[in-house]
Amino acid sequence: MTSTMESTVGRAVLGQGAAGRETADGAPLGALEAEVSALWQLRRAQGRALARLLHPRLDPSAVPLLAALGTQGAVRSTELVRRLRLDPSTLSRQISAAERLGLVERLPDPTDARARLVDLTPAAREKYTAFRAEQLEHWQRSVHDWSAADVETLTTLLRRLRADWAHTATDGADEA
Repeated sequence: MTSTMESTVGRAVLGQGAAGRETADGAPLGALEAEVSALWQLRRAQGRALARLLHPRLDPSAVPLLAALGTQGAVRSTELVRRLRLDPSTLSRQISAAERLGLVERLPDPTDARARLVDLTPAAREKYTAFRAEQLEHWQRSVHDWSAADVETLTTLLRRLRADWAHTATDGADEA
């Protein structure tokens, strides 16, 4: 059985092998950029698939918000602004749109009666959890013949790349 993610995401980059994207001089940075770009395309396709699953009218740009809530649970919007690196007005519009679609709800903050928390609705959480399980199964199939050490090495290098990228993109002012 082909999963939703596999059928949607697989078509997004079909036939884009690493060798076809290397720079003319074979520079490693060009190849790195090409691989990261291909992964980004896969991730965007995955986000579109999740958006369709959650609600047919959901804008895929709101998927990072919903994924953050799916992972973190209820959180203040100020924390979401910081973690997602969004302008507060952009986040506010995304929350309002997702709320109108029945995907998020605003709850009282138990630690501060003046504040509100944002969280997925139970129905959205159920769909997100199912999608996340499917996503992890896809990861398992993708690296089934990798050693645990290879997976750990890639994870460590990606974490380092993300941190270094965030540091240079913001001059160190806002670590990822």
